Amino acid sequence: ARLRASLYVSTLCGGFTYVVAASGSLGDSFALGGHAPVYASSAGKILVACHPREEWPAYAPSRSAVKLTPRTNVDPVRFARELEEAQRTGVAWNREESSLRHISVSAAIPEAGRVPRFAVAILFRREELVLRDPRELEDAVRRIAARLASS
Repeated sequence: ARLRASLYVSTLCGGFTYVVAASGSLGDSFALGGHAPVYASSAGKILVACHPREEWPAYAPSRSAVKLTPRTNVDPVRFARELEEAQRTGVAWNREESSLRHISVSAAIPEAGRVPRFAVAILFRREELVLRDPRELEDAVRRIAARLASS
């Protein structure tokens, strides 16, 4: 509520990211089980970025991969660059790649001694991005992920 956004917790299964918990006006029970290809999901990108680099190509889109929106990235080289950035910053973005008019930023929920299995995303409508500082959103999602990890 403080962020005026919805929160999703997602996990990887094969080449898809699935919502396993959701809250907020864009979440709640109707979002449960929602899924998108890893390459079109902020949660998918950050979770793959936590894996060893040699595993990344298995999640990369092919140029003939399904484009969920005109903004869906199906370029495997650009996908790798997004993963590098996610690995460096600890967050990944989805800018209308899985749903027009929706943007999300995700961070992996750390797990001791293993590659993270879950990520948390802050989800909001595109028009709200101009009212928000992207760096503050990145910091917020990192804090939420750390808090969930310590719960």
